[in-house]
Amino acid sequence: MHELIATQRILDAALEQADPEEGRRVRAVRLQLGALAGVVEPSIRFYWDLLTPGTLAAGSSLDVRLVPGTVRCRACGQVSETEEAFPVCPACGGADLAVLAGDGVVIEAVETVLSDEAVGAPVPVAAPPAR
Repeated sequence: MHELIATQRILDAALEQADPEEGRRVRAVRLQLGALAGVVEPSIRFYWDLLTPGTLAAGSSLDVRLVPGTVRCRACGQVSETEEAFPVCPACGGADLAVLAGDGVVIEAVETVLSDEAVGAPVPVAAPPAR
């Protein structure tokens, strides 16, 4: 269920780049999803398809780039990358790990377009990170 909340926050941030008075809508959102973020891509996509109809992001695409997590073992100091949601240290098997990176959901870009596409090309707009 937390994927629903995360997706709603992503959509809210993307919609801040849209402008109904100008006729500007969201065409695409590029998202970075960390392996240790605690959310799974298929659920984010499911909720995106559920939440966007009827908004200025209706019909938009969601481009998700998965990034590995980086952890440091508190027992032996080993630093390693992982794509596992619940990693263990590859050196000692310890589970007491400090997360160094890859635990976030970051909006890399929001692409908007005028509803009348003949007016011009889409304009990529950076958005603040969503967490």
